[in-house]
Amino acid sequence: MGTTTTYGGGVGGTKVLISTITQESAGEFDFTNIPQTYSRLILEGTLRGSVSATTATVQLLLNEDTTTSSYFYQGLRLVNGTLATPEAAAPNSGGVPGNTAPAGRASFRAVLESYTDDLTKTWDSTTSYEEVAGDVMVGWRTVTTSSVTSPVTRIRVRANTHPTDGLTGTLRLYGEM
Repeated sequence: MGTTTTYGGGVGGTKVLISTITQESAGEFDFTNIPQTYSRLILEGTLRGSVSATTATVQLLLNEDTTTSSYFYQGLRLVNGTLATPEAAAPNSGGVPGNTAPAGRASFRAVLESYTDDLTKTWDSTTSYEEVAGDVMVGWRTVTTSSVTSPVTRIRVRANTHPTDGLTGTLRLYGEM
C-alpha cells in the first residue's frame, strides 16, 4: 500500500503514498491501477518541461480520455504582481519552467476529490516557479471534465506539446483517507 503519513492540525486525515515516479529524461508520468479506497487523490512534486521556451504547460488526463477538448479549465496566474485569468477547453493544470527558463523546477500540486464516484471529475492545481530571471510565477487552476464519469484508475501527467516535448522531475501520488 505504501508509506503512510499522518498529519494533523485540523487539516485532514491520513495521506498514504500510492506511487512515486521520477522522470530523468523528458516524458509522461503515468499512474495506473489507482486503488479505489481513498476519499481523494493528491499529486505533489517538482516538474520541468523540455519545450524550448520559458514555460511548459502541464496537462492531467484521466483514465483513457486523451481528447483535450473534453476538459475545461479556469485559472489565475500571477507573475510579479500582474494577474492573468486564463480559460480554455483543455486539461491544462498549470505552468512549469521550460528548458530556456532559469535552472530549477516548479512546485506542482493537484487534488482530485471524489475520484471513485460516477459524477463529473474536477481537480484543483497549483504551481509556482521562477519563469525568467527574477520573475516569480504562481498559478491556480480548476479543471473539470464531464466525459469521465467512471472511477479514476489512471492519471497521466504530460506537457501540452506531448509527444514532441515532455516533462522531467518527480511526482508522488497519495491517497487520503
